[in-house]
Amino acid sequence: MHIERAPAELPFLSASLQRAPVVMAFAVSDTGIGIASGQLEKIFEAFQRADSSITRKYGGTGLGLTISREYARVLGGEVVVQSTPNVGSTFTLYLPLLREELQVPTVPLEGRAPEAVTRPLAKPIRPEDTQRLAGKTILVVEDDARNLSSVTSLLERFKVHVTPANSAREAYARLREHPETDLVLMDMMMPEVDGYQATREIRGMKEFFELPIIALTAKASDADRAQCMAAGCTDYVVKPADTRQLAAVIVRNLRTR
Repeated sequence: MHIERAPAELPFLSASLQRAPVVMAFAVSDTGIGIASGQLEKIFEAFQRADSSITRKYGGTGLGLTISREYARVLGGEVVVQSTPNVGSTFTLYLPLLREELQVPTVPLEGRAPEAVTRPLAKPIRPEDTQRLAGKTILVVEDDARNLSSVTSLLERFKVHVTPANSAREAYARLREHPETDLVLMDMMMPEVDGYQATREIRGMKEFFELPIIALTAKASDADRAQCMAAGCTDYVVKPADTRQLAAVIVRNLRTR
């Protein structure tokens, strides 16, 4: 491990890391078969390998690096790789040190330029707050398997019972199966029935009219937040969500229910 005190000298890192005053780096190297330069990004895609014959020889599903990169991004960091065929590879995890505020870029959508929103990080979660999460049932509605895995792993650290749903229709079914659900994390950008419509449908169910629904979205403007609130969401978190912030928002909404 080493600490980079001049992240501006690392132009390949994300914008949030470039803005961080201090960036920690954890590197792991091997002396394996290496990876060709044209295949370096491919290995981070789900179920992909640089060479399909590798799976037959070495096994594995091709999800490890995908999940690792998503975890890193949830924490505001990044995973990068440098490799030379027949020499070996070095994977480096970059993470920002905790700071007063985090600049979170939105994902470009429909040709729009990325926007940036400054928001304060949540205060550290107190032990008594994490204890309140234990045993709660949270429905996570997310169509992206990688995001679903990241959020589920976070919640399970707090001993939360997670009910997954990868579509709005599946979410309705899960709520009927689990009427004891304490809170919903709703991805707003889903195909077919999006999170806005799904939230309105849930609000139309008498038994879930007051159920806390937290919007998870990469769209970070004030107008986007207002749209989520108008649909019936009780709170709002920008993706990729800071771990402490997401936990704090969940605790806040459980407390006020």
